[in-house]
Amino acid sequence: MPDPSSPPVVGAAALWSSSDTAGFGDQLLPWLVREEIGARLPGWRITTLAPLGWNASPNTAVTDTAEPLGPSDAGRRHRLAETTTFTLVAPSFPLAGKPGSLTARYGDDRAEGAAGLLDHGLGADLETDHPVVWSGVRVAPFPSEEVVRAAARQPRCAVRDQRSRTRLLTSARRLDPAVELDPVVLPHPGILAGRWLDEAAMTSLRRQLRQLGRLPADDGYVVLPSAVPGSAGPELVERLTGRLRRALTSAGRPGPVPPVVVLPTGPAVTDAPSWLAPTPPGEAYRLPAGLVVEDRLAVLAGASLVIAGDEHTAAASAGVGTPWVLFDPEGEDSPAIREFGRPEQVAPTLGGLPAAVRAALAPVDAPSPVTLARRRLDEHFDAVALIAEETLGRRGGHLDRRAVELAAENTALREANSRLRQRVLLERGELVEALTSAWQETREARGETDQVRAELEAERAAHAAAAAREAELRRELEAWQHTKLVRWTRPLRDAYGKVRDS
Repeated sequence: MPDPSSPPVVGAAALWSSSDTAGFGDQLLPWLVREEIGARLPGWRITTLAPLGWNASPNTAVTDTAEPLGPSDAGRRHRLAETTTFTLVAPSFPLAGKPGSLTARYGDDRAEGAAGLLDHGLGADLETDHPVVWSGVRVAPFPSEEVVRAAARQPRCAVRDQRSRTRLLTSARRLDPAVELDPVVLPHPGILAGRWLDEAAMTSLRRQLRQLGRLPADDGYVVLPSAVPGSAGPELVERLTGRLRRALTSAGRPGPVPPVVVLPTGPAVTDAPSWLAPTPPGEAYRLPAGLVVEDRLAVLAGASLVIAGDEHTAAASAGVGTPWVLFDPEGEDSPAIREFGRPEQVAPTLGGLPAAVRAALAPVDAPSPVTLARRRLDEHFDAVALIAEETLGRRGGHLDRRAVELAAENTALREANSRLRQRVLLERGELVEALTSAWQETREARGETDQVRAELEAERAAHAAAAAREAELRRELEAWQHTKLVRWTRPLRDAYGKVRDS
């Protein structure tokens, strides 16, 4: 990727995220932020950056390639400021974490160099002409003075929950009461997921997963998380499944528990053959971990109820209109839920699951919390787009003829990329058709082979039985021939034979 040495003649935005890992939130947040900003700033170039970027381990569930953020030295900060007009910060993990937190998260010490950029921005000198905007981040406990001052420099500082806002304000009062800071609490952008979904594509993706034996035959299943912090993964699914009947009955939906689908929560990727593993009758459908964001959203859109294990799954479920409950035994994600859901939808324990399910399935008076949260998100992205346009004007950017040509080219490339992605989805559908057909033929051939083997085994058994019977008759004949009666009557029988022949 080229690294321009002069300011862009058209608008260019940088999106700092965690899109180089395959967690659901890591993929969902940058995708939605990019779509919302791109819709408000047509023709702008939006570059996604992440701690390791394309240097991260290859992962099939990563939707887009990201540029490495790199270390936060002066040279790198100047290059980042010159390359784009403004910067949006939207990682899934909390900012201002403990030293080494990114190394632990990525398993690679190269990621730690990006912490200085994510936490401290580009610096006060560069941010006078290049604003850095937090777009719904979370803040770890006890942020440092540098983090507080970085937040105060921003023209619009948006955090994802009230707890993050309180942490910033408390640290600001403790470190320097003169710091002027008023963070905006922004709902999770995942509630906008339904705005950017193609219903036909979602239906097609679910059909493909059904053909692979990974989803029940019909929609209306219940989605469970594969793991939750503080809970054992395999045991969690069994325990949650055991509570579903009581929860649904208490919510006025008695009867058998709908089919259960286990959605992967982590970024791990399974081997390709596991995609074709059929689900035994009566067991939970376990989705493979290598699912891109569209696959996961398609699964959530077809469910009748989602038991979410994190804020991202809960927000995406709300975004596609599926009733949801957050199972949060550690209370880590509950603060973010309050911005678009009701506290009653959070189950801190298994015992609280029935009440949370009743709250999730109960009718909601209009306007719903999600509707109000979407309005707040639209106001935020409108304000960010205005900041971007004003910054471009101050930096001398103007839409001259070359800029118009570049914008048109950028739009054409975006359209081509969108069409290419749709074609990839269609080709994947054709591949799934071919794979499932070959899989079915293989199963039928194996069945025929097993039948032939069974028939051959039966013939071998019959032959062995006949041989044993023949041996038994021979033994009986030999025993009869050696009896006294046969020996003593032999001369008489010989004489009789001669008389009869004569």
